[in-house]
Amino acid sequence: MDGSGSQIGLIFFSHLDALNMLKDMQKNPGASDARVYIMGLDKAYEMVKAKPTPSGIRGSGGEEMTMVFRFYPDSKQVKAAEGLQRKMRLSSSVQGVPVFVAKGLTLRKGNENIVPLFLTKEDLDASWAKLRESNKHLPNSAPVAVGNLLYIIQQMESDEQPQLRNLGFFAPRASVEYVSKEQAGPTGQARLHQNPVNPQNNK
Repeated sequence: MDGSGSQIGLIFFSHLDALNMLKDMQKNPGASDARVYIMGLDKAYEMVKAKPTPSGIRGSGGEEMTMVFRFYPDSKQVKAAEGLQRKMRLSSSVQGVPVFVAKGLTLRKGNENIVPLFLTKEDLDASWAKLRESNKHLPNSAPVAVGNLLYIIQQMESDEQPQLRNLGFFAPRASVEYVSKEQAGPTGQARLHQNPVNPQNNK
């Protein structure tokens, strides 16, 4: 709950962070039915930018509390982003959910060249290593820039910078594998969101 009396729903970018939080919550008898729900970035963003909605929960004074949603960054990736910022002699403070982009790295999708924005440094490194297999002149390590996910999405929505239209978000490989596993044979730890909107991000 935040200072305004709203219930806060957390949207995780690491399934491990989400499952660890679930495990801690289920130690409380009142939260034994808590679940992790799986959804795409498009739906998650719609929930984060939405106005507070009634939660169905009453506060101590009998007032109905509202529900808001917030992104919960992958703690491991925040540390990776902070390390990169320090190397570039920039502020080590990372705001929001970090995304990683390798300068010069593009991926072909149909007739378009997409600039991939990765949610994990490991996935960026793997894509760079694959690119180097056919481009030996490239440096061993990619020149990486760090951005703020929410800010980038908002800029893409504004249409003020048309060059941002060729950006594509790539889901963490580990999370994709986890979702595939849940779809193949649910473990009971997570449920797929039942009403996804049409995906706008590239995975």
